[in-house]
Amino acid sequence: MTTRCHPALTGALTASLLVMPLLAAAAPAKKPAAKKPPAAGKTDPKAGQAAFKSEGCVGCHKSKQFPDGPTTGPDLSDEGAKKTQAQIAAYVRHPKTGSMMPPSKAPQGTVNNIAAYLSTQK
Repeated sequence: MTTRCHPALTGALTASLLVMPLLAAAAPAKKPAAKKPPAAGKTDPKAGQAAFKSEGCVGCHKSKQFPDGPTTGPDLSDEGAKKTQAQIAAYVRHPKTGSMMPPSKAPQGTVNNIAAYLSTQK
């Protein structure tokens, strides 16, 4: 048994099949959603505390939440009382010449969060 389509339906199906590739080519490709960096001025001290640990800062520095770290570097338990958040971020990115501390290669948002965390240390 063979099934036949009405001639008008066959023409409509053929036309839609011919147009579909053209529509697909004309449609812009969707890009996966990119993770947005923190907006300027927005920092997260809790994320900074986690980054302080994950970036290895606790390997040399103590803070109030990490009091058992070695003292290779200075104790940062009151760093927020000494420097502004911007000063802390600048120092993390570019330590003074001759310091044992390496410059951070973390993304700027992570550095800003670490600075936000350290600015809570008063």
